[in-house]
Amino acid sequence: MKVQLIYPEGFDVNSKVLNLSDIEVQALLMSKKVGSEGKYFLVDELIFEDYQDSTGITVILTSSN
Repeated sequence: MKVQLIYPEGFDVNSKVLNLSDIEVQALLMSKKVGSEGKYFLVDELIFEDYQDSTGITVILTSSN
């Protein structure tokens, strides 16, 4: 499944698109914190999206301070 990570403002990367397996998506949905780009972020919001031929998830991240 296509998953787009949206990083907090001011981080080196604005966003990243990943193709995750069903097991990886399940783990992501149960997570409150995500490790990416060598740092940890809190999951602020999950948005499920329906495309013409598939579905996807947008994950909005915040700093974990």
